Amino acid sequence: MRKKSIIKLILLFSGIIVALIACEIFLRFFYARPQSIEEVHKLFCEFDSTLGWKKKANFIGTHSTLEYTVTEQSNSKGIRGPEYSYAKKPGEFRILILGDSFAEGYSVDFNNHFSEVLRRKLNKNKRVKETVHVINAGVGGYSTDQEYLYFKNEGKHYNPDLVILMFFYNDIYYNGTDTYWRGPKPLFSIEKGKLEVVNIPLVQPEKPFERDKTEENAHLSVFKRIKIFLYNNSYLYAITVFKVKSNNYLLKIAQSLRLVDKAFSSPSIPAEFRAWEKNNNETLKKSWKITEALITQLKKDTSASHMKLIIFYVPDRAEVYLEEWENTLKKYELHAEDWDIQKPAMKLGALCKALNIDYINSTDEFRKEAVRLNKQQLYWRYDRHWNKRGHQLAAIILYNYIMRTGNGE
Repeated sequence: MRKKSIIKLILLFSGIIVALIACEIFLRFFYARPQSIEEVHKLFCEFDSTLGWKKKANFIGTHSTLEYTVTEQSNSKGIRGPEYSYAKKPGEFRILILGDSFAEGYSVDFNNHFSEVLRRKLNKNKRVKETVHVINAGVGGYSTDQEYLYFKNEGKHYNPDLVILMFFYNDIYYNGTDTYWRGPKPLFSIEKGKLEVVNIPLVQPEKPFERDKTEENAHLSVFKRIKIFLYNNSYLYAITVFKVKSNNYLLKIAQSLRLVDKAFSSPSIPAEFRAWEKNNNETLKKSWKITEALITQLKKDTSASHMKLIIFYVPDRAEVYLEEWENTLKKYELHAEDWDIQKPAMKLGALCKALNIDYINSTDEFRKEAVRLNKQQLYWRYDRHWNKRGHQLAAIILYNYIMRTGNGE
């Protein structure tokens, strides 16, 4: 009897092992291993003493997640897209896109990127008499300060007729800091009413994503070292971890079983969320002042060069799908009356009005389209950036605005 039980257990465990091996082979054959954000940064970016980091020039790489696999290619200047000379040809109308990862758009193929969709739509319209080129200078992780410095030192040399600044809510917080998870970044201050950058040239960190972890791992428990080994070598384990971390319910279960460190769930409110708080703390008030000064200076610089400036507010997924905002409030145990998710967009709009800057708050358009599409999403669920439909909508909003206001003629 005991022998039969042992045989059954052996068969059971053998079956489980065979099933796991089969799953591993299947995933390796049909899926790319999801990259960590650190791996993506290390692959596509390099240090820059002014901007903190920049896209590698003449580089081709692949972004791999459970939701998409996208190949991204940069030109000799690190811009996603074809080569662009500084000199502008007669009969050419140039649009320069400034922004962060939404502008870079690594979550979709280049042909589906909003800048390319916009370019094609404008060139097909017979009202547009010039040949339109859209230069996409977006870089993941940039905030308004880096975007302004890029324009000042590089972007303006392309002689754009129209500059579009893609603004995301977390730009506010990071405009007031000198670090980001990607590394050091420029920091501006306002001294005697004058906007000045205070920490350039930046000092390159010592291989932040290449550090030798041998000594560090030596102090870890055997269980944690096994988890690290599995994450680095097993597609099945890496994908399972990704799924668990992306689902609050599964994450809590995994934590209760001590399968996942509690550090993976953020018990404290992310600092950038404070931009949605009705009563900003002193840090956010300072960040807002720097943000206002940066946009004011960008307006002055573009106007001095006879360039039109448009600011496009990029809504976060939680601003479009309000049930996600409700879940966020619950997750961090926040009181709804203390928060206003529309505050950054509204405050930015008031600033643009005061500075006579064309402003597009795309939130309402995204909400309407989300309702129309019903279960079809405008954003990737886990990645939280626009998918193909989101980029298509952004392009349509920009196209309609440009044609309506005459900026495309």
